[in-house]
Amino acid sequence: MLCINTYVAVAFPKYILSSEVKFPVTIEENFAVICWLCENANSINLNPAKTVIDGDYSGGNMSTFISMMVKDVGTVDAIKAHALLYLSLAVEPSVFESYNVYSKEDRFLSAKQAHLCIHENLGESEIELSACLTLYLLDTVEQLKGLHLALILSNECDTFRNKSKACTVSLPFVGTYTVEMHVLGAIHAYMSTPQYKFTLKLAIDFI
Repeated sequence: MLCINTYVAVAFPKYILSSEVKFPVTIEENFAVICWLCENANSINLNPAKTVIDGDYSGGNMSTFISMMVKDVGTVDAIKAHALLYLSLAVEPSVFESYNVYSKEDRFLSAKQAHLCIHENLGESEIELSACLTLYLLDTVEQLKGLHLALILSNECDTFRNKSKACTVSLPFVGTYTVEMHVLGAIHAYMSTPQYKFTLKLAIDFI
């Protein structure tokens, strides 16, 4: 539906899943896909100047990292924008209200499950990633400048709701055009619930 309604080609990077590999292997694999698309776009009839990266939860985190990497290596034009769904951009979540409210064992994404996801993805590099992701929220103005325009979707009943909102607050202050939508009644990983169609429409309009 996304492909048909936006008249775009969709690339699905085939990266190695966690916990077979740890951070930053999957980030580097996805970054390599962006580089390949830029170098070979003409041969597959694509316009590399209109690349949008999209992801939910861990995929959104990876998309964020790729946007930062593209900027840091001086190829910022390789990406036009990124659409990020229910992000988790700081490893230590307990400072956020939504974590304390929605991470109980009877919720869709409990604190125990969230910790397991972090461990499976990061392994021994958890401290390193925590520092990198915290930079995205709290870094200097110069380091945050130049990131791509962003659509950020947060969920009302999500353990990581306030993490997404923290990111949304940071980016406009450094000149990044940012649209944030708060999906009422949505839980974490809600793409199999009725709110999915509304979210898809937002992503289509954004792209």
